[in-house]
Amino acid sequence: MGVIRTKNGVWKLDYRLPDGTGTEGRGTRIKKKTQIQNRRGAEAEWAKMKTELLENPSLARLQKGSFSELCSEYLAYSKTNKASWKADRSRLKNMLQFFGDNLPINKITSQLVERYKSQRLSLVKASTLNREISLMKHLMRKAVEWGYLSVNPTEGIKQLREENKMLRFISMNEWQRLHFVADDHLRLILELGFYTGMRRSEIRNLKWTHVDLSRRQLEIINSKSGKKRFVDIGEILFNTLQEVTENSVSEFVVTGRQGGQSKDWTGAFKKALKEAQIEDFRFHDLRHSFASHLVMGGTPLVTVSELLGHSNIQMTMRYSHLSPAHKRQAIGMLDKLVAKHSLTSQVINA
Repeated sequence: MGVIRTKNGVWKLDYRLPDGTGTEGRGTRIKKKTQIQNRRGAEAEWAKMKTELLENPSLARLQKGSFSELCSEYLAYSKTNKASWKADRSRLKNMLQFFGDNLPINKITSQLVERYKSQRLSLVKASTLNREISLMKHLMRKAVEWGYLSVNPTEGIKQLREENKMLRFISMNEWQRLHFVADDHLRLILELGFYTGMRRSEIRNLKWTHVDLSRRQLEIINSKSGKKRFVDIGEILFNTLQEVTENSVSEFVVTGRQGGQSKDWTGAFKKALKEAQIEDFRFHDLRHSFASHLVMGGTPLVTVSELLGHSNIQMTMRYSHLSPAHKRQAIGMLDKLVAKHSLTSQVINA
């Protein structure tokens, strides 16, 4: 059953789905304002809405779902499917502060998202905002997939241009100083970052069952991409791990000061940086250092990509500028091939 009525010149549609789930089994109630100025247009809109709802009853949720409910549902999905769910939780919290808990999902428009961008840009860097916009786009895609929306309002939203900041990697001199001032506990953590390119979370979750000293190989199963990968253990790290495993009583390779899984080493890391007189360096930059020194040493980008566990080679291309000598060598090889071919042709023609 449906009702079309007008109030102050605004035509409204009031309809109940024949699903028996509403008050007293009368069906889910759907109410909608229109921008139509006459009854005939409102009737046409009503007929269209009835058809859409009958073909896809899940669209009825569009009127009932709030943004906070969508965020809660998405966070549950993120915990199950994404290694970065904690970052998602933080970003969703920022969005909720702007959009509010009770805002109906279908009230989120591209214009409102643009306002969010403008407000956040006054508080955070473009790179930070871009990560939030990416999440917002995925959130809205899921809203469509889950039946809350029929159209994604973020479809045309563009990300901001980011400054191409040079990657920071530690020099060999800096590495020697940092390695020297670190105590045994921090030294193990530093070596895992520098010699394997492992992320902080991967180091925290590394267990002895993932370490094969006989094959000199680490198995990383809790990667950001969700795919496990293997990293070979070099001589220096091998000696360190061999020494640590003799005294370890924990299932985790890196333990806290009081035993058990290590929670955080930020304080010890910052203290070591200060003592070694190293500035503008984050723990994640050890991963950049691992990749940078490999590339500068002539390791192919495809191999570096596999060692880092990148989901695609484009993520590794940021290190390509570090191998100019090898690019010149490749061009020189092409010159030699052409010269060799020319010489062969001359011999044949002779």
